[in-house]
Amino acid sequence: MKLYHKLFFSTTNKTQLIVAGCATFIGFLLLLIGVNYVFQIYNFRAKNELLTDNVFVVQRKVSSGGAFRLQKTDFNANDQEFIKNQPFIEHFQPLTVNNFDIDFQLADENMPYMRTDIFIQGIHPEFLDVKNIDWSWDTTKKIVPIIIPKEFLIMMNSFMSSKDMPQISEDLAKTIHFKFNLKKNDQRESFECRVVGFTSIFSAVLVPESFIQYGSEKYGTEKEKITQLILSHTKENFGTFKKFLEENYLETKSTDLVMSQIKSMTLILFNFIVALAFIIILLSATIFSQYSQLLIESKKFEIRTMLRLGHKVKTIVSTLYNYFFRLILIINLLVLVTFLGLLFLLNSYFVKYGFDFQNLMSFHPFWMLAFINFVLLFAIRRKILSIVKQFN
Repeated sequence: MKLYHKLFFSTTNKTQLIVAGCATFIGFLLLLIGVNYVFQIYNFRAKNELLTDNVFVVQRKVSSGGAFRLQKTDFNANDQEFIKNQPFIEHFQPLTVNNFDIDFQLADENMPYMRTDIFIQGIHPEFLDVKNIDWSWDTTKKIVPIIIPKEFLIMMNSFMSSKDMPQISEDLAKTIHFKFNLKKNDQRESFECRVVGFTSIFSAVLVPESFIQYGSEKYGTEKEKITQLILSHTKENFGTFKKFLEENYLETKSTDLVMSQIKSMTLILFNFIVALAFIIILLSATIFSQYSQLLIESKKFEIRTMLRLGHKVKTIVSTLYNYFFRLILIINLLVLVTFLGLLFLLNSYFVKYGFDFQNLMSFHPFWMLAFINFVLLFAIRRKILSIVKQFN
């Protein structure tokens, strides 16, 4: 084996090999970083309500004319059809609201008395940012499930504090008894309701659509108007969606737009890094292939002589392949050490700016790296074998 090594590598110019090794190192490192953070961001989106799947609550912008009822603030059937048929709109649903008088009462013996008029919205469970709950209601059920805005809990805690009462956690709020009081003239009806979750997207108390329908039919005082829509856009069209809102004088929470923009930009950045990594790895594989071909071509007389003397093709191929295998193994070890160091550094920056990933890294980039290594080594071995066999 020493003879083979001395024959093939002792007098060979290794500049091209060094370039290929450096390119492979950079490509592998970018691949690990890019794939790791793409999966981290997707997991973060799934667990963090601020990064839901492009869902927005949209309403018309209100100007001074709207304050004096000189401006249209609702969406009629034609408006809804126009928005729904836009090619970049993925999901569309009008938000149904109460057109009847309703108040919300704190009906727990252990809590101070509180009662206030309230605005409720009916929403399909598909658009909820609270999962794994029973979001159904009919007149046979005694309790109406509700989801309240997190801001409402903050307001309620301010009220509790003013009464020198302990403040309420989210878990405790789910055990408190509340009551809806519906009324129209002399007609009155009460329903017990329970908090089943908290929303950071919607600004109103949410109830099942069936409860809104029941209240509208029995206690409704005017024709139902749609003033808000739930929209989601396709993943590649955030810019088009934002421009559409501006051109049609529609608005949503500025924080929702900012977070969606950050999400889109971050995903584009890391997807670009992954794509760039693949291009670099492909170029390095091409350089390795050319290097092996030039190496073998420069030693073709020696190889032909060795084959005529009885040396096996398999032995020659194994010698060349093992050389590249050891080189790529060293590159992988250097990449892993560098990646772990950069990971701690990058994560500290992400935590500083509010992206506190629960797991430092995922295993997906390592599976990807292993697959790329397999393909690269397989391609190098086949290339060496095909060239050597030409001299047999």
